Amino acid sequence: MADETDSPQRRLLMDRIMDWAGGAFFTLLASLPFFYFTNESPDLTYEVFPPSSFVSEQTERTIYTVRAANQGDAEAEDVRMVVDFPNGVKVQDSKVSTSSGAMTYTFEDTSALSIREYAFPLLNPGESAKFSFLLSGSPSPQAVEVDVRGRGVVGQERGDEKESDAWGNVIASVLGTLVTVLATLRIISHLRKRDSKA
Repeated sequence: MADETDSPQRRLLMDRIMDWAGGAFFTLLASLPFFYFTNESPDLTYEVFPPSSFVSEQTERTIYTVRAANQGDAEAEDVRMVVDFPNGVKVQDSKVSTSSGAMTYTFEDTSALSIREYAFPLLNPGESAKFSFLLSGSPSPQAVEVDVRGRGVVGQERGDEKESDAWGNVIASVLGTLVTVLATLRIISHLRKRDSKA
């Protein structure tokens, strides 16, 4: 007799525990995508364009263009960009074009003839700078090294960020599936309660 009276009470207690756990889990899952997609951070990227060369009997010149940008949704502070060309190549001249007239930068003087370094106190979201270099010699495109980094962030070559975007889509898809499964389980639990009361 005791087992028969305890069974509905136990079932009711288990249903309440499941409802509470499901609600807490649902709230957690619903907040994760919100945090993931609203968490603002800088995203520094750079791109090295194919070089164009001019070769004559007297001279050999190459023009390289490098673009650095903040594609994130928060400002990047203390941004430094270093472009290192292979040995034997000299940077004859360089030009910087910024996407905004308000952008400020400084050219860091280095003793090496094949290295150029620039510093930006601030790169706002969407801002970019394009650097053109006139070189003497014939560098290999693979030998050009670019390093872009700011406070708490390291720049990635354009194209590499597509992998992280893909992971973001996978995470969002998994979280969406879990939220759907959990919502379905809650509906089933409520239907069971209704049937047990009837």
